[in-house]
Amino acid sequence: MAFIEARAVLQPVRLWLLPVLMAASPAIALVGPRSVPVHVITIGLAAALAAWTGDPRKPPPHGGLSARAAIRKWLTDPVPLAVAGLLAIAWLSEAWSINPGYGALSAARLTGLAAAGLFALAALSGLDAQQRHRAVSALAWGGVLLAVLYIANTATGGAIVIHLRHYIKGDPIALPEVFRLPTRASAIIAVTLWPLALVIARRFDWRLAPALVALLGLCALALPMRTIMLALLVGLVAWAVARWGHRQIPLMAGILLALAIVVLPPTLGQPTPRAWIGNAASPEIDRSVAHRFKIWEFTLSKIAERPWLGWGLAASRELASTVDPEIREPWGPGISVLPLHPHNNVLQIWLELGVLGSIAFAALCAAVGWKISRLGHDPAWRACAFAAFASYMAIGGLSYGVTQTWWVATAWLAAAILFVIRPSSGSSA
Repeated sequence: MAFIEARAVLQPVRLWLLPVLMAASPAIALVGPRSVPVHVITIGLAAALAAWTGDPRKPPPHGGLSARAAIRKWLTDPVPLAVAGLLAIAWLSEAWSINPGYGALSAARLTGLAAAGLFALAALSGLDAQQRHRAVSALAWGGVLLAVLYIANTATGGAIVIHLRHYIKGDPIALPEVFRLPTRASAIIAVTLWPLALVIARRFDWRLAPALVALLGLCALALPMRTIMLALLVGLVAWAVARWGHRQIPLMAGILLALAIVVLPPTLGQPTPRAWIGNAASPEIDRSVAHRFKIWEFTLSKIAERPWLGWGLAASRELASTVDPEIREPWGPGISVLPLHPHNNVLQIWLELGVLGSIAFAALCAAVGWKISRLGHDPAWRACAFAAFASYMAIGGLSYGVTQTWWVATAWLAAAILFVIRPSSGSSA
């Protein structure tokens, strides 16, 4: 009886809790990118509340699957199965990891985040029309707030976000010398920009969407990190190809990417191509580009030493200490050839989880492409989903670590936004 009464009390909460959380997502990504994992977990808990307070026997009155039916349906979906397989290999790698303690902590964080993210997607796919409309409206206003804050922050050289962070933490007012443009937040925005643009187009006016992409793209030009601009260009090309191309393009791209993940690293890890990569790191080119070539050369050499099982999850943090100092030339002894991670998600999977992990990661990429094609009855939604996927893989191929919690949470956040704005299509959830 107490459970029934608790459901009755909490029933109204789910009508506004998810929309509020979704509306806050863009601003949270800008002001506190490292808090995105907590935000995604909170969305998952809110989705759990929505499923628990709903009637498990009664379908939603405005159409769509019930949250519990959607959760059951997701148990056999290729995406969560691929995620589960990748996490299982990550846990198993603790048996031979050279960094077992930190690896177990990383695996635990990623497992919790995956559980929250999958639960959130399952529940969001079962939203009825009224809840979906409320969440889309909230997201649209959140996207507008993001655009205003991001543009103003760029115009002030990063002062607004720095001041907001100091205010939230209770720190003294920031001095101008600590102002800087946010790179992590910009990476999150480069991925979530596409679904947010679609939300704004559908809620307000379609002409606002290209204006939003153009304005934020111009702001990205001021960033010291050129990977963000590259990701925006890759996303734009992916959007155009998926918008006016065949519906199965995301699936074909996912399959091609999966094949490249499995085949390219061991091929490039052979002595001759690996030497070419190392020789490309000449002092005449940009220092950050040259540094990445040296990182990848060393990573490929370590992959070749243990290709089948890898070095274990989070092993990247330990491998740099084994480097011969001569390899560091001509960059000086202060630059590591493996600083925390290889700055390439595919190489990191190969390095830490070996061929088994690469197969699981390849399966996940193919499954995501399949999911976008399968749910992409609406060309605009399919284009934005594929652009977000392409942008994420572009940034992951050049910058952040595949096990960094905030970066993994970015993928879950983008997926959550996409599932909120996905047009209801009956049983295709």
